[in-house]
Amino acid sequence: MPSHHRFSEADSPVEKVFISAGRTIARCIDLWCDVEKVITIAKMIEQDEDSKAGKLKEDKTIKQVRDDRLKEYDEEARHYYLTTYRKILQITPGLAPLIADPKRSTELVNITRKMVDIINNTRSIDTTKLKSYIAQYAAPEPNKAALDPPIVNINGRDQLGLKHPVLARFICPMEALAAFDENPDKTLELLQHGKIPMRAENFPSVFWSGDKYPGDSYDPEDMCKGLFRGYMLVRIARHIFLGPTSALNAALKKGTKSCNAFLHDMTTVEPEHIAYVCVQTRFAISSMPCWSEQDGQFSFRELYRLVVYFIENAVDVGWKEELLQWWNLQMFGNKRGRGFEGRAKSNCNSASSSSPGGVGMLGRMRAQMEARMAAKRLTTGDPSTRPESSDTDLASSQDRQAPPPPFSSDQGGARSLPLPCHEFLLTHSPMAKGTKRAADELDNEGDSEAEASRKRKV
Repeated sequence: MPSHHRFSEADSPVEKVFISAGRTIARCIDLWCDVEKVITIAKMIEQDEDSKAGKLKEDKTIKQVRDDRLKEYDEEARHYYLTTYRKILQITPGLAPLIADPKRSTELVNITRKMVDIINNTRSIDTTKLKSYIAQYAAPEPNKAALDPPIVNINGRDQLGLKHPVLARFICPMEALAAFDENPDKTLELLQHGKIPMRAENFPSVFWSGDKYPGDSYDPEDMCKGLFRGYMLVRIARHIFLGPTSALNAALKKGTKSCNAFLHDMTTVEPEHIAYVCVQTRFAISSMPCWSEQDGQFSFRELYRLVVYFIENAVDVGWKEELLQWWNLQMFGNKRGRGFEGRAKSNCNSASSSSPGGVGMLGRMRAQMEARMAAKRLTTGDPSTRPESSDTDLASSQDRQAPPPPFSSDQGGARSLPLPCHEFLLTHSPMAKGTKRAADELDNEGDSEAEASRKRKV
């Protein structure tokens, strides 16, 4: 049961560290992380490994109970829990003695549940703070012209999403954008009645760059071109990680010591940061009156999962590296990141999710990457252009992380992976037919209590 934690001066310095960590987890590690469950499952996996290695002597009954519980999780799921657990310990080493001492189990449970509350509050706080900036961030050149038509009622959301002609275009699935531009009224009607799918795998056009508006320069033969480079994504990312004054600053202000990028030790942009921004952006332009994981058929949880995996496990490694360097440049003014001379990994490396390779548009984008890489191999003979290793190989690699399970940490059970890309394309295609330091951080966000209390009213 949630603890409904509230920020107060009574919080001890130690507790503030855990609160700070909750914010980092939300923005940098896993927006839907169930900290208590991650610790529980990860410890069971470690015990299982020690038992198999002969390092642990235990009662057969205890072992059987653990084995029965772990049957629910395949290798990908186990990898997710272990890597996420280790990243949590990296940012909150104070959890280790609590985990190791059974007499402090109640204290541990209370802390982890507070951390989950903080994760949820962080999402809510960021969403609330973005609310009054939506029109400004959506306008192509807000210093020259406001969004037309304007959003008059900034306190409500009834004029957003498909109810606003510009935002309707932003929220429209990319593959239906050409039809929207050709016949807005007809396409809008199809979108409103669910005739054109609007699911997590149908990325909205706002995710793409464009000559003026998102998706203007979309190339169906090179679908990844401009993907995750939309100007509204960049503005919202700067707003969240650097502060509102940096969102529209062409000089790329790097933020202060109170900005979230500094507080979260964020030195480079990683797939989780982009996924978090995508979730915030998609909700920001929608007409949803309050936060929910679902917007009709659209799942925000699934969107986060798909974005992380698609970037982290891109077939074209060069595309991925170029994208992350581009984001470093947009955020920190240096393609190598903040305060680093070389490519460095932040504390928030990827905890990927299941393969989306067999999901409609995403499957076709991966197929296009595969085709480009194959063409390069034929023309250059460069082995560096060979496709990335399989998901199974990734699990044993020391340089890369294998994809975690095809579910978020608070969902149980393993799920079978989608069909391989080429098989899926032969049988599915939904749109193919036309359509993140403790005290300082608390001071920085101390004024967020009132906003957090309204999180269900966002």
